[in-house]
Amino acid sequence: MTREETIAILRSSAGVDETLRVQRLARAVDATEWAIRERHVGRAEAEEIVDHVAGIAEQLFEGSRETFELIYGRRLQRVIREVFGEGD
Repeated sequence: MTREETIAILRSSAGVDETLRVQRLARAVDATEWAIRERHVGRAEAEEIVDHVAGIAEQLFEGSRETFELIYGRRLQRVIREVFGEGD
């Protein structure tokens, strides 16, 4: 794919829509990480929020639960372990 073809895809309505969905999910993950790190939530609530964000990912990108777990789920679980310890 050429640079011009890539730019055309990104500028298309589908490309813009996908970019906005990716940004929305990234903001949700970042806000979740911030809330956990700042201890605005306890461990149980943090785990519930991570599950909720996984649901958001599934709504934004149907069939993406496994991908979410590989990318963001691991990141957020690591943050939970760093803040609260290994847990149960």
